[in-house]
Amino acid sequence: MYLWMAVDISGALDAVRRAAIRENAAIGLSEVAFSLPAHVSLKISFDLPAGTWQAAEADIADILRETPPFSIEVKGLGRAPGCLWIAMKENETLRGLHEKMVDIALRYGAAPHIFDGDFRYHSTLFLGDDEEKLSRMEEKLRNIPLPQIIQGNAFLIGRSETGRPGEWRVLKRILAEE
Repeated sequence: MYLWMAVDISGALDAVRRAAIRENAAIGLSEVAFSLPAHVSLKISFDLPAGTWQAAEADIADILRETPPFSIEVKGLGRAPGCLWIAMKENETLRGLHEKMVDIALRYGAAPHIFDGDFRYHSTLFLGDDEEKLSRMEEKLRNIPLPQIIQGNAFLIGRSETGRPGEWRVLKRILAEE
């Protein structure tokens, strides 16, 4: 079973997501990233040995429940091979949550991930193997206004049997503790 956790930023990027979908009518990228609410991932999803995901999910929920609301600074559009995203500036809260999520994943038997040491906080817009299409989309969205600051007031925990995009389901939405 694969687990995933994120800051829920639903609403903060609605205008950007609508513009991306509108532009995509002419470009044809997969819109699988829109199958989940807008979010800032806290760690790359991880596969857990059978019988451990519920205990790991409970530990994750406890940490997220105790996290007070916080702000996230938006950097702008960003790219990685096969991905177009909105980059977020790392801050102490994001880094601390990421490290706690890595610790939980390892404690419950997940393999370490190459990105765990150099994690880039982001909200994914499009995934795909066609770098030319991703570049066209990046150009189309370059001048779309982005919020400067996003509030982290809630979290999401999701799971998937396979870990493949489009097969994720949100298990819980947790409000940050004030």
